[in-house]
Amino acid sequence: MSLNPITGIHSIIDSISGVQSILSGTQVIDEANHTYSFAGSDALRLTFKIYTVDLSTGATLFSPSFPNLTNQLDGIFNLKQDSANNLLGTYNTFNSNTYQLVTIDKTTGIHSFVDTLNGFTNYIPFNSVYNSSSKTYSFKGLDQNSNERYFNYNARNGNLISNPLYPVLSDTNDHISELHIDNSTAIIYGILWDNNITTGLAEKIVDKQLKVYPNPASTEINITVGDEKQFRIDLYNNLGQLVLSELRNVNSKINIEEFDSGLYYVRVTSSQYTITKKVIFN
Repeated sequence: MSLNPITGIHSIIDSISGVQSILSGTQVIDEANHTYSFAGSDALRLTFKIYTVDLSTGATLFSPSFPNLTNQLDGIFNLKQDSANNLLGTYNTFNSNTYQLVTIDKTTGIHSFVDTLNGFTNYIPFNSVYNSSSKTYSFKGLDQNSNERYFNYNARNGNLISNPLYPVLSDTNDHISELHIDNSTAIIYGILWDNNITTGLAEKIVDKQLKVYPNPASTEINITVGDEKQFRIDLYNNLGQLVLSELRNVNSKINIEEFDSGLYYVRVTSSQYTITKKVIFN
């Protein structure tokens, strides 16, 4: 679909056959070739592919299997469009803090290693950009001391260029998210949630009402959301992959025994807000 930003009216371009679900954080637009790519699965979530769609006609141009991995427990996440008609991604070796920069051929789904990304221990989903002018690949992550930093890498060789502390805010209750770059100006834009603004205070109240416990958790997590009667729960693993999405009611319980140990993000969406909490599964 396409969306008119002035009127808010959307237009259906075409349907994408065979797609049942989409992995959050994998959507990219190739402005030069006017295509839209994303990782998705079939109805049974048994086959994952990287789909590339023509934005003018809606026709699916390519849909190779993705990711093509020797160890199925490994993962490729944090996808971005580069300047050479390829995708960029971060390859994570299962049960390891080793991350490598890879390029992905959209026509075959095959990845090629660029180099190891050094300097960080964990990636924070939904905060990455690719700068086509400087050819840099950047994202928010944690260093060895669990400090939040903005990591900038040379996309051609994987070398670390800089890793300043980020975000630098006078009020630690403030928050910056949803980073996107305007490649025509190389300016990165995001949304600042200001704790001192009235709307921010209202959201802070909602944030306090949202409870996800116990944390850490081993068998199940409990989720309560104030007075909301119904809400959607999206559960993401530390690779930014959507592993669960359900409509739930107040005082819901989710069995987590089927999930691997590690850091997860619980995103709760109601008719009025979206709030995300971190939780550790043991």
